[in-house]
Amino acid sequence: MQNIPEVVSQGFYEDGISKVEALSGGIVNLSLLVTDKLGQRSVLQRLSPIFDERVVGDTAVVTNYLKQRGWEVPVPLLAYGSQCVVQDESDNLWRSSSYISCDRSTPKGEPEVAIALASLLGKFHADLAELDSTPSFHIPNFHDIDYHIGRLSLTVENPEIDWHTRELAEWAIRASNELGRVEGEAQVIHGDPKTQNALYRAGQPFTFIDFDTLMIGSPMVDLGDLLRSLIGSRRSDSKPMSNAEIIEVITAYFISAGRPIDIEKALKAARIISLELCARFINDIVDDIYFEWDSTRFKSRAEHNAHRARKQLKTYKSISKLAGEV
Repeated sequence: MQNIPEVVSQGFYEDGISKVEALSGGIVNLSLLVTDKLGQRSVLQRLSPIFDERVVGDTAVVTNYLKQRGWEVPVPLLAYGSQCVVQDESDNLWRSSSYISCDRSTPKGEPEVAIALASLLGKFHADLAELDSTPSFHIPNFHDIDYHIGRLSLTVENPEIDWHTRELAEWAIRASNELGRVEGEAQVIHGDPKTQNALYRAGQPFTFIDFDTLMIGSPMVDLGDLLRSLIGSRRSDSKPMSNAEIIEVITAYFISAGRPIDIEKALKAARIISLELCARFINDIVDDIYFEWDSTRFKSRAEHNAHRARKQLKTYKSISKLAGEV
């Protein structure tokens, strides 16, 4: 059984714990599926140090709001003393959320799944457009392409980087200057609506999870990130998404969101998000940071970050090709 600090188990599970299972998929927070002695299941998470208790409060506001509108979303549960988090002896923060029954695996990016995800995101934005609330927690420089591109200007002057990294950084700076920025009226958005942050039943998406990235921004940021995720996550042996499929995915989003269909704006947003991530990963090469680099596949964090940057470059080029043909 996964070791849960006593202060945490007593705080959230006063009736005791009967079973603990590790949940896979996340690289930031430790996630556990806990069954208490009464048979009730919940998701217990040890938060990454990049977060504080405000992120749980923000999640509570949004998920309770969505729940009132018929969404099946994980809602934060309170510990003793009506606390939303419990701090252990090592100063780690823990939270517990309601468990939602779902498929244990994420389906591959088949067109019908992509269309359903886009439609779900459109409904998500339509409902959140009426929420008058501003998240109090925000990850520094998250989805701030100007910051990441600005740092690249310093990266290219670093004498220690190899010529491949410098060439990639110089390309990203040029592409950013030509592309512009994401357009759209700001509201509460998810911030990271990738395919892995949705839940599925019988292979179909029905809700979103992982609200730690809630922010005020253009809905096009979310749509662009979803398109990037859908296009970039397809296996190398899979058939690329066709122009018609991409148009159908984007159209499904705008219809569900109740917004005018704008294929060009959506693809521009997807290119910008891919470019932002590429720039971020290039900077991470120099900073030598990564949440969890795979030491079985790569010799160093820098090598893994270089792989991530090249993958985003490939996604950017795929989206750019689609944008030129649609």
